[in-house]
Amino acid sequence: MFSTIPRLSMYQFRGRVGVFLAFVLIVALVIVVTGYDDFKHKFISNSVFKDKRNPYIFNGEATLSVPQKHLKGNNGFAQVAPSNSINNDKDIYAIVFDAGSTGSRVHVFKFKTLPGGLLRLDKELFKTTKPGLSAYANDPQMGAESLRPMVIEALAFVPKAKQNVTPITLKATAGLRLLSEGVADNILNEVTQMFKQYPFPLGDVSIMDGIDEGIFSWITLNYILGTLTNGNKTVAALDLGGGSTQITFVPQHRETVKAVPKNFTSKITLFNKSYKLYTHSYLGQGLMSARFSLLSDDKEPNEVTNTTVLSSPCLPNKFAGNFRFGAHRYRVGSTSDHRHSVYSALTNGSSFNACLKDAVNFVDRYMADVKELSNADIYIFSYFFDRANDAGIIAKDGGQMTIKDFKKAAAHYFSKPLLDHPYLGMDLTYIYALLHDGYHIRPNKGLEVIKKVNGTEISWALGSAFHLLYTMGLAK
Repeated sequence: MFSTIPRLSMYQFRGRVGVFLAFVLIVALVIVVTGYDDFKHKFISNSVFKDKRNPYIFNGEATLSVPQKHLKGNNGFAQVAPSNSINNDKDIYAIVFDAGSTGSRVHVFKFKTLPGGLLRLDKELFKTTKPGLSAYANDPQMGAESLRPMVIEALAFVPKAKQNVTPITLKATAGLRLLSEGVADNILNEVTQMFKQYPFPLGDVSIMDGIDEGIFSWITLNYILGTLTNGNKTVAALDLGGGSTQITFVPQHRETVKAVPKNFTSKITLFNKSYKLYTHSYLGQGLMSARFSLLSDDKEPNEVTNTTVLSSPCLPNKFAGNFRFGAHRYRVGSTSDHRHSVYSALTNGSSFNACLKDAVNFVDRYMADVKELSNADIYIFSYFFDRANDAGIIAKDGGQMTIKDFKKAAAHYFSKPLLDHPYLGMDLTYIYALLHDGYHIRPNKGLEVIKKVNGTEISWALGSAFHLLYTMGLAK
């Protein structure tokens, strides 16, 4: 009734063992001949990063060869690049879309290949549009269409012979992170389909992890400043977006790392040198998210109806208007029934103190202080620059200022609010609270406030371009 398993003779057993060992030797030979990294990439892991323990590896060298499996056209099959499109012209291009909470931007980078294969950034095309993709939650196709003019700009910038070896990627940040998963996926799917209508090899179209955003910004800044390749001390990068804010730097004191969870640190390898970074992204502490929290008494967007009038002591007296946050538009006004019962009796200037108190309470709930920053070289950009520039406390090409300059400007715009910029006092107050009471940087600490360095926009996009070239096989 039951079948029995036949016993193997000694000769049969040895024969099967021999076949198994031969297979193992063949696999080992493949690894030796093709290289372990290639074997691992083809047979073991499809991970974005080749080494999970090291979230970023980049030596800055062009490979000058494109694995055909990565070059996929509209039908999903590999395209064969003309033989002279790479070998006779060593320029390399990368297209990075930054889908932020308040707008979308495209960066098209052109790299020159120097003797020895090293890459040098040669030129950048930068374009932007508003609103951000999160505003198209109810019409994902229109969201994708909002990007098409910028794809066409990229098509004109990249030489025709290079277009089928120029990868394109889109990384969405806090704006889409704050949407429900299904809604965000619908938007990204429409963008993917639109990108496939063009000859560019398709990279990742996804929501970026906040930690990657901070790391890529730090890489961009330090690469442009030259600190990654000339051995100089690196600088701290503080980025302020609409939905989130990031901090990334190389800590000098062990106490700084001990005071925070392990997920605040990350090891990376760049240009043959390793770094241990302190890096964290605070989702919900970006400038527009902070505005909403200060206006709504720290409520979630789904807890506030569109008929509710949002109010705050951070608003100019008797102000009434609208505030768009993601896919929602809210009514805003300085009403007398705000939680600060004396607000209606306050003058514009004295409301700064109440606003600062709210802002400090907000950052105290979420931020980890980093006292070491007061001794570091700090560069701040994105909305840090924009609001300093709007307030007239920094030149259009950037410069140095202190944290207390933000406080002084905030108080000024509470006493003399601008009707065409009613949130300026609130924004400046929040920035001061974020830097002083959130990160605990001393008030007289000098900060480099920048938008561009050597003509390149400081953001996470260039760091992401390096990653794109690496994963697509164009650089290592």
